[in-house]
Amino acid sequence: TRYISVTAVQTCALPIFNIDATYRSQRTFYVNSRLDYGIQGDGLRDVSATVGYDSSFVKFFQTFYYTRAVTLIPSLAAFADANGKEAGTLRGSQWSPSLMLGRKDRGLYGGASFFFDFQNRRATQTSPMISSLYTIGYTYNCCSVALQYYTFNVGVRKENRVAFSFRLNGIGSFG
Repeated sequence: TRYISVTAVQTCALPIFNIDATYRSQRTFYVNSRLDYGIQGDGLRDVSATVGYDSSFVKFFQTFYYTRAVTLIPSLAAFADANGKEAGTLRGSQWSPSLMLGRKDRGLYGGASFFFDFQNRRATQTSPMISSLYTIGYTYNCCSVALQYYTFNVGVRKENRVAFSFRLNGIGSFG
């Protein structure tokens, strides 16, 4: 299956050209890319690229994100933030890989996912890893159990959390 979509939209009074392209060479492998391009001189605003592999036992994908702090055109300069940029736009470079092994519908499964921010962590010289999620679980015919460990660290705010869940098929879940 091959799928490519190209759209043009207008956002925040600025013409933005959005491209979303996905290519599947076979049922298990895919590549996706998205970008926003300002056509009034602001150029590339953001781009993401994803590569994934999705089979019945192994699921892997990783996404790279790049964003730019956008300078507003002179007629909209009154709406700029303190740095003269469009409010809410930041320069950034992030990467998010994930891996899941096993089948969540029966038997043992587990995996991990991470989120790294390379651009905004340089000033503090801390680890670029913002968050991580580790999962292990087992699914029986009638129910399933799962255990997750989650970390989140943005310098000022640091969290660690353990979560347990139990699901009884056809009834519900709690955790």
